[in-house]
Amino acid sequence: MTKFEQKGPAIYIAGKVRQNCFRHRVIGGLRSHDGTQNLVNEGFVYTGPFFTSCDHGCCHGSSTHGNGTQGCTETNGRLYTFNNCLAGIKRADMLLAYIDSPDCYGTLFELGVAYQSSKPTILIFSPEMDGLERDFWFPAIKAREVHYNVPISGLSKILARAIDRLEGGEYGLVV
Repeated sequence: MTKFEQKGPAIYIAGKVRQNCFRHRVIGGLRSHDGTQNLVNEGFVYTGPFFTSCDHGCCHGSSTHGNGTQGCTETNGRLYTFNNCLAGIKRADMLLAYIDSPDCYGTLFELGVAYQSSKPTILIFSPEMDGLERDFWFPAIKAREVHYNVPISGLSKILARAIDRLEGGEYGLVV
């Protein structure tokens, strides 16, 4: 039995956290998940990031990572969010980053953590980043794949291909 036969590879999907962000269209069950453990999806296990969800957007805002303190939902604070994200990257087999804004400072940090942990990374730039992606040469230099001008609707296809490559051992992981 290979490492992935029971649940699929573990993938951390970095990117700017916003109310109703791209993850809700790619990861089933994310909105109702409490974030205390991995989220099993079809073909893979999502390891993070997890954030406080409410349909009002109370926990979302500038520099909150979906864990803002104003509003209707109680959050666990920034240190909890930071540690939870690091733990998710540690549990992951790969980090996939969707970059749709030049001020994705947390995403850049997460890419650095993945690199230091010898995790393969895939960078995906949205159409909104057209012309700006050249500023991201530093994390792109060691990424296993870099994709440009990808709308949210194209993420599932890239994710499926990454899962196939992980399961096939293409990224050098023991399976």
